[in-house]
Amino acid sequence: MKLGVCGLGMMGQAHLANALKIDGIELAALCDTDPAKLDLSQAVQGNISFQAAGVDVRSVPTFADPGVMLRDAALDAVVLAVPTYRHAELTLKALEAGLHVFVEKPIALTVDEAERVCGAARAAGRLLFVGHVVRFFPAYVKIREMIQSV
Repeated sequence: MKLGVCGLGMMGQAHLANALKIDGIELAALCDTDPAKLDLSQAVQGNISFQAAGVDVRSVPTFADPGVMLRDAALDAVVLAVPTYRHAELTLKALEAGLHVFVEKPIALTVDEAERVCGAARAAGRLLFVGHVVRFFPAYVKIREMIQSV
């Protein structure tokens, strides 16, 4: 699966680091409006160092404009770790481009936008995942199991 990552702040880099651990994922594009963040060969943010992990991302195509990446990069899926006010807009563009989407939370700023995004995913037949990932953490899974057993 050819993956693009849009937004290379701490969360974008975290998602990128995790995606690179999954068999079958090919990093096909990186995007950030901040040119300094596109130099991941030297990047260390939070506790992530691609250089120390031996990951060379220098040959991956980079984009400064998310719309251009979504239109021009040969992708199957995209991670959108962009500022919240861009979530709905870029998710809709990605779905229109035929991509599966992982978007950081919240899905949108309004209920109407969220409903439009969900409808677009259904209409496009694409997977949409909103990054409410805490529910998958082992402690939360255990708490859910305990509540359901009562």
